[in-house]
Order: sequence, then structure tokens, then C-alpha cells
Amino acid sequence: MLVANDGTPDALARVADAMTAALGPRLHSLWWNGNTTRGNEILGRRWHRWTGAEAVEESIGGARVFYPPAAFGQANLPLADRIVELAHGWVPDAARVLELHAGVGAMGLGLVPRARHVAFNEVSAEARAGLAMGIAALDAPARARTGVLRGPAANHLGAIADADVVLCDPPRRGVEAAVLGRLAADPPARVILISCDLPSFVREAAALTAGARTALRALVPFALFPFTDHVETVALFERR
Repeated sequence: MLVANDGTPDALARVADAMTAALGPRLHSLWWNGNTTRGNEILGRRWHRWTGAEAVEESIGGARVFYPPAAFGQANLPLADRIVELAHGWVPDAARVLELHAGVGAMGLGLVPRARHVAFNEVSAEARAGLAMGIAALDAPARARTGVLRGPAANHLGAIADADVVLCDPPRRGVEAAVLGRLAADPPARVILISCDLPSFVREAAALTAGARTALRALVPFALFPFTDHVETVALFERR
């Protein structure tokens, strides 16, 4: 990916041609991204694919998972695979699963073959594009057991009541107040929370267990970024 302070890919077209020729079959794909803003965001909203596949494909949790260039993905794939394996072990067969902040479906796609239904919620159009590829890669009976809920998780509070298991992997700021309130007030049988911010997790765990409707049953920390103070916390909460 070449990120440019430009509104079109034209100025870098010759660079793209040279890279394509030099790398040959070693090149997976080559993209241009335009970012003319003055903030600290690396990627802009303008995209152009010069050559190659539309997404990087990984095998995660037994499923084909697709990452377009603008979609979020974990860099530490071996530990990310272990997080998925742990979470999958907490989901019973034939469960109705709701995955909030699903991204490209790295967590939930592998559950579809043995779940009664998996609903994926995601706000990002770029991530939903990868999710659509992952769902399309399933066989027809499995695809029929999936659904996609677009927009913020807080817009789909009613879906919590239809789920046996809620998987939630929110951004660093944590679970939205409306979602957290609904999970605490009317909890599903199981909530699996994956948190990338420890203060957010402590706040959310306190809210989920405050009314004694839900109990914390398991907690496993993962050092996804070794030699830093960053910890990914994976926790299982069960309805009492």
C-alpha cells in the first residue's frame, strides 16, 4: 500500500508500474491510499487498487477470513489464533451467537458450521466488505445461518435478547454504555468479552457483575504486543 498526500493515484502510477514489474509474482497486491488531512491518521478515505487480490486471506478458527486493506486485523496472528480458539471453546454447539464489533468476522465465521445462527454486527463498510467475502466462502447451508447487522452496536440492542452467546470485541474506548447497560440488565446465557484496554475491561466487568445477574467465570490475559504494557483480556461471563 502506498499512502500519498494526494487526491488521485495519478502521480504515483509510474512508481506502481515499476514496483509491479520488479516484484512480479512476489507481489500479493498493490494499492494506493489518498490522505490529504492534517491529523495523525495514517490512512485516508480514498482507495485505488492497481493490481492483485482485493483482500489478504487467512485461515482462522477453521474459516476463510478476508482482510481488505482498510479493515482492522491483529498483527500477532499466532496469539490471535489462540484467542479465537479459547473463545470458541466457550460457545456451546447449536448456540445462537451475536458478535458485536465483528470486523471481518475473524471470531465468528469459524463458529457458523456448528452454530444455530450467527449474527455479525459491524459499523465499518471496509470491514463489512471482508465479512461479506468470508460469508460467501461458506457453503450454502452455513450461509443461511448468518446475518449482518450494519451500524453501531447500540442500534441493535434488541438482537441481544435473541442470542444465547454475545461475543464483544470493542475498540479501545470499550463497550458502548447502552450495550453494556442492556447486557447487565438482561444478560444472555454467556457473554464473551475481548478487551484491548484494561481500565475499560475493569469498568465493564464491574457493570456486568454489579446486579448479581452475571458472574465472571474465566479470565485469560494475552500479551499480543510483547515487551509493552498492552494486554488483551479475554473473559467469560455467565448468567446466574
